[in-house]
Formats: sequence, C-alpha cells, structure tokens
Amino acid sequence: AAPSFNLNGTVAGNTINAIFAALWGSTVNFVAGFTNANTPVIFDDGSTAVFTGSGTITPTAAITFGNIQINAASTVTLAGNISVANSWTNLGGTLIPGTNTVTFNGTGTQMITKAGATETFYNLISNTAGPLMLAATTDVMVTNALTMTAGNYNLNSGTLTLGNSAAGTLVRSAGTMYGGIFKRWFPVASISSTVAPRYGLFPM
Repeated sequence: AAPSFNLNGTVAGNTINAIFAALWGSTVNFVAGFTNANTPVIFDDGSTAVFTGSGTITPTAAITFGNIQINAASTVTLAGNISVANSWTNLGGTLIPGTNTVTFNGTGTQMITKAGATETFYNLISNTAGPLMLAATTDVMVTNALTMTAGNYNLNSGTLTLGNSAAGTLVRSAGTMYGGIFKRWFPVASISSTVAPRYGLFPM
C-alpha cells in the first residue's frame, strides 16, 4: 500500500527545501500550512495532499499538487499561485484565495468538489486535457479572471459564476462549457437598454 506522510506535527513551519516525492496513491497530511523554500515541488498526480488543519500555502517556487483536499473546519490561505494536476475536493473547509491563481493542468478529467457551498477562486486557469468537471451540487465562483487555455468544462448541472458584484475577466483560447449555467457580471457602463449599438447585447 502507498504510504501516508504527516507533516506539521513537529516540523516548525513545514518548510521543504529539497525535492519531495509523493508516490502514486500516497497521502500527505498537512496539519498547518506548506512552504517550499526556493525549490519547485511536484506531487505525483495520483497522490493526495490533505489539509487537516488551518494554515497558509506559500509557494516561494512552483507547487504542483496531484489531488488536493481541504477538510471540514480547516482554513487554507493561498499566498501565491499553485497548480493542480488532478482533482480539488473541499469537504466543508474554507479557501481564502487572496489575489492568487489556481491552474488546473491535468491530463484527464479533473473534478472540483465543494461540500454544500460554492468554491471561490480569485483567478482560475484551465489548461487541461479535461474536461474540468463540477461535482454534483457544486458551484464555482471566479471573482477576478477566468482563463480558458485548453479543455472543456462539464458544469454537471451546476453554476460557474465569473465576477462577484463587479465584472470579471474572461480570456478564452480554447474550450467550451456545457451541462450547466454560466453567469457573468458586467459593469453597468457596458450595458445599455437604450443606446446603440449596445441595446440588447450581452457579450460573454
């Protein structure tokens, strides 16, 4: 069986400054946050990083997770950009994204799950073979920028919202959304019911 690693139990700050290998099927439990010191860290896309407590992910160099899981009652704060090569599961905890980016860059279907609520990202990039799929009863909000580089979105009867009481930016190179609802906020100045050529136009 693949091993489990428990970090943050006695390691102050849980700073990793060497190449860290998490095997396929292994679980790495973070009791608090995670900082890598100047060395990129790539978790095998079949491994799972589980945040069992509250803390901050601080990438001083690139961090690519396989699966990432936030346990109930845990709060995870992003202090930089991260990548996810497999699925994102939030079992009822809290993600504080700051002004950072989560990139989904896997080679197959990637799932986003948030138990009983909407998962909120600041910037989200999809660069995946895809599709990027919402789990049943999961909605997603991207408050600032959604970048569709590669891969489709299977909304799976859920809702993906871009913006939050203010306009969000959509950058699309490839990919489509299907199977659910896409909502987007627009600045009031960009929409008019009386002035041509904006009349009746709601560009996505």
